[in-house]
Amino acid sequence: MNWSVEPFELLYRSIQNGEVDLELFNGLLTDLKALNLDNNKRKNQTSRSQLEKGEAKLGDGATYQFNEVFVISAIKLSDELNLDELIIAELMLSNLNGADYTENDDFLLMNNGKIQYFMRRQYILQIVAYIVNCLQRDDPILESFFDDNTVSNVIQAFKSIHTNLVEIKQLVNKAQILDHYDVLFQKNVRFKRDFLLKEYDILSQILTGLSQNRILSTQSHITSLIDHITSLDANDFFIIYYLPAVFQTFGELNHFADGEVKSLHQALLKDLKSPEIYSKPVHVTFIFVFLTFFISWCKEKPSERAMSLDFKTAVDEPMTTAVELGAIEQLLVFTADTSVVEKDKSIDLFYDIRSLLQRHIPKLIPKNLLDDDTQYTNSSSGNVHNAMNNISGGNAGFLNSNYGSPAANKKHIPKYQFDCVFLSEQTEITLLSTTHVVLQRIIADCAFLLTKIKDAEEDSLLSGEDLTLDDVSVKADLERFFLTIYYFYASRPEYAKVFWEDKESNAFGFIAWASKCSDSLIRSCFYLMISSLSFGAENSVNVFHYFNDDSTVSWNIICQCISDYIAKISSLNNAVQHQQTLGNSEIDTNLVALEEGLNEEAIIFLSSLFTLIGSVAHDVDENIKLSLSTMFSDVLFEFSKLDTPLIGACFMTLSHIVPTSTKDKAKFWLLLDAMIFKNATLTNTHHSYRTAFSSIFGNYSEVLGFLRLFAKLLQIDTSNQDHGLIRFGNLEFPAKLGQSYRKAGIWPYFNYIFTDLLIPSEKLTDEANKIAIQLPIMESINTALCSFDYRVILNSVPVGADLNRLTTSGDFFEYIQESPATAVFNYLFQEKCYQSIFKIIVGGSDELINIGSEGNYHTLLIQNACQVISRTLQHQETYLDELIPIVKKNRKEIFMIPKDFGHHGLRSFYDAIFFNLNVIAHFGLYVGVENYIIASESISILKKMSLLYNKNCSSTHLRNKLLIVLDAVDESARIKDAFISQIETPIDIEEKLQLKLEILDLLASNLSYSDQEMTVAHFLLGFQVSDAISVGPKLSTFIASGISLLGSLLNLLQASLESVSPANIDYAPMRLAAMTMEIILKLCRNPVTSAIIFDVLLENEFLDTIVMLDPQITKYTSWNNRLFETSSLESVHAFNEGPSLGAFISFLSYRNHLTQFFSLFIHRIFFVGTTFQISTYINYLISSNRGSAKILSFLNTLNYGSIPVSKYTGNLSSNLSKVSFELDLIPLKPRCTGNIFDFTEVDARLSLFKRANEVQPKPTMLTLVTNRSVDGDPSEKKEDAEMLKLRSYITDCLSNSKISDLQLCILHSWVQLVQIIVTDGKLGTLERCDFILEIFSTIVPKINDYVEFDVKFSEELVSLAVFLYEIYNQDRRTMDKYDKLDTRLDSLFKVCIHGITSPLSSISLRSDFYVLTNQYLVRILNDEKLSKEILQNLRVINEKFVEVISNDAIYGQGTSRITAILLLDSLVQVADWNKDNIILESLTKNAHLLLIIRTLKNIDNILKSTTEATSIDDLLYEMTAFKATVFFLIRIAQTRTGSQSLIQNKLLQVIGQCSFLKVDPELGLNLHFDENPSKGTGVVNINIGLESAASAGRETEDLSLFELFIPVFKLICTVLISVGSENEVVINNTRQLLSAFRKLLVGVFKKDALNDSEGRTNYLHGKNDVLGEMVMLITLLCTLTDYNGKECL
Repeated sequence: MNWSVEPFELLYRSIQNGEVDLELFNGLLTDLKALNLDNNKRKNQTSRSQLEKGEAKLGDGATYQFNEVFVISAIKLSDELNLDELIIAELMLSNLNGADYTENDDFLLMNNGKIQYFMRRQYILQIVAYIVNCLQRDDPILESFFDDNTVSNVIQAFKSIHTNLVEIKQLVNKAQILDHYDVLFQKNVRFKRDFLLKEYDILSQILTGLSQNRILSTQSHITSLIDHITSLDANDFFIIYYLPAVFQTFGELNHFADGEVKSLHQALLKDLKSPEIYSKPVHVTFIFVFLTFFISWCKEKPSERAMSLDFKTAVDEPMTTAVELGAIEQLLVFTADTSVVEKDKSIDLFYDIRSLLQRHIPKLIPKNLLDDDTQYTNSSSGNVHNAMNNISGGNAGFLNSNYGSPAANKKHIPKYQFDCVFLSEQTEITLLSTTHVVLQRIIADCAFLLTKIKDAEEDSLLSGEDLTLDDVSVKADLERFFLTIYYFYASRPEYAKVFWEDKESNAFGFIAWASKCSDSLIRSCFYLMISSLSFGAENSVNVFHYFNDDSTVSWNIICQCISDYIAKISSLNNAVQHQQTLGNSEIDTNLVALEEGLNEEAIIFLSSLFTLIGSVAHDVDENIKLSLSTMFSDVLFEFSKLDTPLIGACFMTLSHIVPTSTKDKAKFWLLLDAMIFKNATLTNTHHSYRTAFSSIFGNYSEVLGFLRLFAKLLQIDTSNQDHGLIRFGNLEFPAKLGQSYRKAGIWPYFNYIFTDLLIPSEKLTDEANKIAIQLPIMESINTALCSFDYRVILNSVPVGADLNRLTTSGDFFEYIQESPATAVFNYLFQEKCYQSIFKIIVGGSDELINIGSEGNYHTLLIQNACQVISRTLQHQETYLDELIPIVKKNRKEIFMIPKDFGHHGLRSFYDAIFFNLNVIAHFGLYVGVENYIIASESISILKKMSLLYNKNCSSTHLRNKLLIVLDAVDESARIKDAFISQIETPIDIEEKLQLKLEILDLLASNLSYSDQEMTVAHFLLGFQVSDAISVGPKLSTFIASGISLLGSLLNLLQASLESVSPANIDYAPMRLAAMTMEIILKLCRNPVTSAIIFDVLLENEFLDTIVMLDPQITKYTSWNNRLFETSSLESVHAFNEGPSLGAFISFLSYRNHLTQFFSLFIHRIFFVGTTFQISTYINYLISSNRGSAKILSFLNTLNYGSIPVSKYTGNLSSNLSKVSFELDLIPLKPRCTGNIFDFTEVDARLSLFKRANEVQPKPTMLTLVTNRSVDGDPSEKKEDAEMLKLRSYITDCLSNSKISDLQLCILHSWVQLVQIIVTDGKLGTLERCDFILEIFSTIVPKINDYVEFDVKFSEELVSLAVFLYEIYNQDRRTMDKYDKLDTRLDSLFKVCIHGITSPLSSISLRSDFYVLTNQYLVRILNDEKLSKEILQNLRVINEKFVEVISNDAIYGQGTSRITAILLLDSLVQVADWNKDNIILESLTKNAHLLLIIRTLKNIDNILKSTTEATSIDDLLYEMTAFKATVFFLIRIAQTRTGSQSLIQNKLLQVIGQCSFLKVDPELGLNLHFDENPSKGTGVVNINIGLESAASAGRETEDLSLFELFIPVFKLICTVLISVGSENEVVINNTRQLLSAFRKLLVGVFKKDALNDSEGRTNYLHGKNDVLGEMVMLITLLCTLTDYNGKECL
């Protein structure tokens, strides 16, 4: 026997992967065939003694040594599970992973062993279930599995589980006696019972599989199984698990040998005659079912089978006997205790006819799952309270009889026990299908028996034998069969439809036969039965028409019956009153009732009619519902005024026939309101109104019925909705409701519901009753919160809407006061009310987790409570900021508004929640439940709370409030585990995908790229946040343990990437991958988590995984099964309007995040990684063994281009086109289907604008009915069409914008990645050069393309080229040992020329082009051949080329001006190789040289301008540009032609006009700059004089005039020397300049003389002696011009 979990898990995984591991299967076959759950290996002293020695040999053959902690834990677990100690040790060892446990870890050791124990059992059973249910009969595996012991092994496994459950109950009893039955113990018990129940369920599936494979189709096997079943207690719910196999086996008697069937028949008939059979109703039922199928078996071969039998003795009499022994009653128990309708608490409002008819056989209870069976009381007898025995005087005695109620018979079940059992989906399917076959066979083949039963009952009634209802019910087996049909088919329309599909069928004939029964009780059960057959839209229509067409039963007859009973009950009241007026104090009301024809059967009959009406009305279309409403509303409201026990049922029935239309509901509102208030004594106090309610609804059933009716009346008409909110201005009830006899409005209803129902409901001891009351209350509150469009008030301003015109009353303030939302918000802000809701929320996390997500009303209650909290938080700002001020300023006395209306001391509803920490913890726990709405709303609430204080809050405590709470509560680990489980849940439905996206959004919203505060996201991801952030201890849910939400996200990312391929990328997995990658990127970029997360990712080999899984897209890649095509508008529209666009955008987002991650990762590895690690990861990206480097494939997204947007051609009517939208704020839809953008807010604004511009009639009561346009109105249809067209256009715009932005982001991230690789990749010189060249070969063509249509993309690539070019040149110089031009870069130069001349080039882009071009030209200045080739190429575009550069040199801003000057300098030098300098000629020809010279005066503008408009940066920039320009002019002046050109373009005149040259050198200038006006920093003083040169650092406050003087004088000297001594004009002009600058010259010489007198260093030897250089230049000019210092005229 194999006791390890691992081999079974491996086999199970192989099955999951679609291929059974045969070798492993054969090795485990013995365990699987024997269903070795524990193999009776009980704890024993021998194994214990061996374990206590600290060393033992286990099942794998190895000898282990155990420490004391391990031994003690193993012995404790052995005692708990009653399992051999050495087996326990083996189980505990199987998942230790080498951990060293301490004395404090015994709890963890035991839990680990317990989990391994149950998981091993689960794997065995699941594998066997797969084998017997999924494999074909001829499969070798299946054939090898079955043997003679298979059935006995399964039965033994069932018995083993029963034994385990009994042992658990004994442990519970022991713990209760010792007072150790605490919460932890209860959870442990629940844990084991959960597993054992699931095992029982799987065994049921295995047993059914044996039946399907005909293993049970022998007398011995089926008999042994029946013997085992009948050995169980008759009220044991576990009997249900055997029914599918037994029913299916009997249903396939043709699989038995004929002899086996006959032998089985004889054996069962013998059992039927046994004296003990009376105590075995289950056995009797099996005999009955067998005989039913036996009839069919005989009919198949009548000549061979039927003719050899005496039908009377072989079938008729035994079946009659079985019925008398309770066979049909037991079938009733089976169907009732597995029915859907029985779980509905509202059934308590109707007569509990089951308690009447279930006379002898107990209900089924999960007794093996209960600590104490007495917590349930059987309903086998005494549950029906005869009305005739409950009369205590007065008419109330009869009609308020306390008839049977299921809830009345069941005590409150403790929290961690099972009050009901939910079958697995597979087990339930087989149970329903087999039971359905049984019932249909009874109907088809046992008509003789049903007729016999009917005749016997009618004869008994006619004979007068049965005088009382109790006497009748004893023999009412036909009624029991009708009730069996009712319980089985109710809420199962897929099975019920068989009765209506064929009017010639046995099923339909059975209905026709049953409808002719005249007995009152039979007829009541008939109506109940028909009500169950009306579930589902199609079935309900069939029933409706059946009652319309049939003359025996019809709606008119039913309506008349109810009216007749109303008259009789009224007569009873009148008779009693008449007797009282005659002074008769002792009135026999029973006698009076009987005289009026009223008895308990009347209650049953009316109850069945109400059930039928409600069931049919529940699912029919609106027209039929309106018909039923018209027929029954008046009579039912009339009935509700009587004093009867069916008031609650009457209200429930009314709730089913409430029409959807607001107009048609008005009648119900008026009737209900008049019934409550019209005859009540009212004052101006709320108490008097609540008293009016209490006088009408006096008991539980009446209150529940009222709540159901009120909730239905308040529901918003779907045609009156706008994205879940009511259409603004409308009400779901008549305006000024009840104004003629009370204060108007709906306020009294909510005052009563909150004050007298919700708050006191906490005290109800019966949990089911409490839930039944609270559920419709929560539903009504939810509806009320949706009864106001909170967007309208803010949207009314931009659209210019008059809100008065949009309301039914014509008064917006009045509408606010009538709105249910206003009333509900007021009560929600009251402490008692919100505390009641909080108590609902905190009462259900464990139940939701243990029971499941669907089919239980506690789940629905918590779901609604969570929605209430979420909507309150979502809309409270409107209430606090808008509604409260409006109501307080414009309160109207006609409404019953409380005097204390307002926020009741709360700043916001968040305060209420933060005062209740347990509520916050439960929201965290609810994230992990299966119910989508509860989990989604919980995530939404946590997100709102987490972001509440994150912005504009300086207090760290407030910002981290939710984090502090979640980290401190006891359930913190369970909360994190809830997130983990939700992320790891497989995605099999859309809702599970939604939850994952919402969790990812919550995490991303709480993470920042730079903010170093810890948030709730860090806590959830598994970081230790209590002190300094870390990976935490090695405890589950912390990162260090390996089981954390972060780890789950990494797995989710991997799974998502594995779900896409280069052929097709779907939206859902790609969106998950993108969002997950964003979270990882934020963690990597944030300084607080960066080091930690990188270590985790390295440990998990994360980069290896995502590199391997990164999808490589091509132009043939499909996006959600659609190619990216922009060839036609139709294909573009189809792509944009579906999930294909979402898939593409998500991929772009993922690629952007991934590229950034690579940059961060490599940069991190550069500092902390080894050379090998760096080399490995760099090679991932740049290796080109199989083609181009992977990093180049990241640019594939750029090949897709952008989405074309056609011009909007809509013809929006009136001023609709004036509505403004913030397109950037339109979010993505949470779902991954249809259009990906959420147009909720856009539609709301458009809808409001449209309504605001409609021509409306004066508001009247009629407006409530007719305010919506008639269907088919051409103008409205046209408006709607235009709105759809506008949405389509907006979608195109958004898609174009998002795709372009993301592509640009990818490119930017890619550029950064390349830079990081080059600088931090530790590449060799040659390797780096090759990589750069490969990059250039990729980006140069793209630059050439982008420069013509997308400048931003060009800017990114050209900036990269600038960066790489410089590094490349340095590497080449290093390798070649000299500065040589690399001709492989010629294409880059040509692209630069193209870019410079492109009309779309931006200033910054041209600046980069200038740098690249200049660097290229610098390397050919000394190469005459290359220079001339370049000049030859430039001749074609010379003028435009030079013009662009010159314009930037003249007018440019920023670096472009300087880089343009430098490029012109290089161009002039290159052009000097030709005789004629074409560059100079172009500059001169177009006056560009003149304008460049004039820019020398720009420095004057800076020095003269107000310092408020300039900064130090402006001054330094202008000085740099000035010097660059001067040196460029010096370059030109070095040739005679150039000098002459400068003189001709008035160089000397411009220099003479420069004011800065005339500054008094002794005084200088003093400037004041405000360094950062926006931040209010201090003023900086700058002194400009004949001092040291300016420094780039801000520590200096002095600038030297020599910075400006020396370049100018160098220029003058160069010009003068170049023109020669013969040019007297130039010499004279220069002399005049010197004369003009005489003050400057004198100042310089004085400064020089002062230095000499002080013995300073000779300027000829001073390296940075600018004064000396200036003196030399002046001396030279004076010498050349013969200037002697005198002023020239």
